[in-house]
Amino acid sequence: MSEREPSRDELLAMAYADGELAPAERARFEQRLREEFARLDRGAEEFAVAIFDVDSFKSFNDAHGHLAGDQVVLLADDERVE
Repeated sequence: MSEREPSRDELLAMAYADGELAPAERARFEQRLREEFARLDRGAEEFAVAIFDVDSFKSFNDAHGHLAGDQVVLLADDERVE
């Protein structure tokens, strides 16, 4: 069975549901998401959102705190870009 694509509203709800990202990073993500949806409204044909599962992230975040967890997220993002 094929999984259906999440709707725009579902993607936005997922973006707002995780409040653990640092506010500046979260704001940047939300702005980029709005920009990409605006591109779709103007006729862009493709759009993708990638979600990464960082192994043992919750236990790391619980043990070391949210600020350290935020740094792990940023490092994972840096690795993805390279």
